[in-house]
Amino acid sequence: MRRYPLIVLFQLAACTLALAGDGSLADLRSSYQAQLDKIIEANSATMTSLGEQVTSALTRAEEAAKKSNDPSSAALSAEIERWKSEGDLPAEPSQVPAIAKIHQIYRTQKAAKTAERNRLIAAWYRTYDAKLAELGSKAEAVDEVKEEREKIGGSFMVKEALEGAKNQPDPKPSETKPAATTPSAPVAAGPWKDLKKVKWESLDGNDYFKGGMTTWKDPIKFGGKEYKVRDIMYTHGGGSVTYKFPTPITALKGTGCMEERTGQGNVVFIIETDEGEVFRSKPVTKDHTAEPFDLTFKPTTKLVIKSDPNGGAQEDWAFLLKPEYR
Repeated sequence: MRRYPLIVLFQLAACTLALAGDGSLADLRSSYQAQLDKIIEANSATMTSLGEQVTSALTRAEEAAKKSNDPSSAALSAEIERWKSEGDLPAEPSQVPAIAKIHQIYRTQKAAKTAERNRLIAAWYRTYDAKLAELGSKAEAVDEVKEEREKIGGSFMVKEALEGAKNQPDPKPSETKPAATTPSAPVAAGPWKDLKKVKWESLDGNDYFKGGMTTWKDPIKFGGKEYKVRDIMYTHGGGSVTYKFPTPITALKGTGCMEERTGQGNVVFIIETDEGEVFRSKPVTKDHTAEPFDLTFKPTTKLVIKSDPNGGAQEDWAFLLKPEYR
């Protein structure tokens, strides 16, 4: 992924004779600089998080391979070291299934976030350019604004964003936490709906998981707050729930959590759709008690939510907080 300094676009567009005072070019530039900073900072943080998820996934796969004496453990160990050094996908696809699967998840999410960044920057540019055109209608600002518009519109970042954002609706330029999306997936639209109100197609797992999904009525405590059963889906480690929707959905959000009373719980939340696995959380434990997700994916009528016990189901008092779809 290309990384841009936070002020690169405005360094490109700096004018020697910036106007001063209310409604000036300097004021306008400062305002839109702040919006661009937020977009870039949010995207950078997201990409860092995705890289950390790859390291965690590779490490879990390596540990599992070693426990089962799988010869792929050596390749997984080597890939962990390569990833820590390079921080991105290798030039050639891996022939090790476990590694290839992790890489594909990362590839999908990276493309999603890159597409979303392009949409945000494209929307930012169009709005900024319109404001510049309005300012340029004033006689005293014509030359400076003209130079600003030419440099902004001709910058590599804007050109890349406009090309990547073709045929996608514009988000708000100030949006800083976009949902994951893929280049071929439509942007999710419509109101969010409560997943707890949808009847599942199948329920698999241990008795704790099934009991939590079917009979749990008590409130839980998390983050110093108490949540009623209407706000949670109790997903004790060691099970999966499958939904079938009559019409395709394209988005899911919520937070994978561990109840405060857990002593040694350790759960990994996994989300699957028609295209396979689209999300795998970091381990949720008593020390890392929350893993939020906000996903957009290709249209799917199938949705599977799994709570992997990640080594054992003892005290895996895990739950999803306010799961919603659209």
